[in-house]
Amino acid sequence: MAANSWKLSGALRCLCIVLVPLGFAAPLSAKPVLTLLPADTEANAINDSGVVVGIIPGYGTGFVRTPDGTMTTFKAEDSYSWTTPESINNSGVTAGSYLVNSTYVTHGFVRDAVGGITTFDAPGAGNQQYQGTFAQSINAQGVIAGYYADISGHVHGYMRAAAGTVTSFDVPGAAYTWAWSINDKSSIAGYWSADNSTNYHGFVRSAAGKITTFDPPGAAYVGYGTAINLKGVITGTYTDETNVAHGYVRQPGGAFTTFDIPSGLIVYSNAINTKGTVAGTGGQSKTGFPGFVRYQNGTIRAINVPKSMGNYTSGINKDGVVVGSAQVPAAHHQTEWYGFIWTP
Repeated sequence: MAANSWKLSGALRCLCIVLVPLGFAAPLSAKPVLTLLPADTEANAINDSGVVVGIIPGYGTGFVRTPDGTMTTFKAEDSYSWTTPESINNSGVTAGSYLVNSTYVTHGFVRDAVGGITTFDAPGAGNQQYQGTFAQSINAQGVIAGYYADISGHVHGYMRAAAGTVTSFDVPGAAYTWAWSINDKSSIAGYWSADNSTNYHGFVRSAAGKITTFDPPGAAYVGYGTAINLKGVITGTYTDETNVAHGYVRQPGGAFTTFDIPSGLIVYSNAINTKGTVAGTGGQSKTGFPGFVRYQNGTIRAINVPKSMGNYTSGINKDGVVVGSAQVPAAHHQTEWYGFIWTP
């Protein structure tokens, strides 16, 4: 494991821009601030204290960024692994996955608040290329939800207790179960398929192990990125029969609200906080792919990164602060990725 910290100072630490979104509704009292992280960063998650985790793709290195701008980089195993933090809880414990470049097998890891790293594999995880254990989400108790691919290539969900015990599960009738998000009551949301075609469906698993499957009205299939909050409200993406993607919000009792963004071509709903505010990514013909937030009352607000070709939201905390990544044109017809923090 390698770790190192630095603090970027002055104008180099971040670029803060006050934005007034156009074309979307917005609360009159709010002027959001956009903070761009250094080039070659992707921000994946944020906790309620404003600590951000993500990856530096050029080096395959994970990072933790505190609100004062200090960034600590780390690798889960050695210099040859590709480390991707996916989730951080309010105690500063991070969960994610790392890929060993020599074998292309993926393993899970958990990193404590002071930097200690424990790696793990789900029992039954395959050890061939592109198989292994993927850690997607961690809750307040340190319970991790994710999935693993076995030696046959089939995918199973799992829940890992803070003490290390792993419980695997499958949606009945599924050959592929992707557990994507866990809340502080240990309810897990995700999606599944009987045959790994595009015929995906959503599911929620209670802490007691009861699994309920669902499809939003009009869905041809349910897409990835399903998220669940403390109240059991789930958000995600579904595609209709014309292959157009929409966002949805599912209440614990099963009622659905579906939505699109103004002038949107597609909607990917990626995260939800305790207040029911959704963060996602949409497509517009004139502005590329802006991020967005959708408030519980249905108001939708754009997240635009200047000059970006597209920005992709990935996390939101209780205060509605959103993190994600923006693709910005660079020299010689190349592009660079910048992690960002959007503060409403």
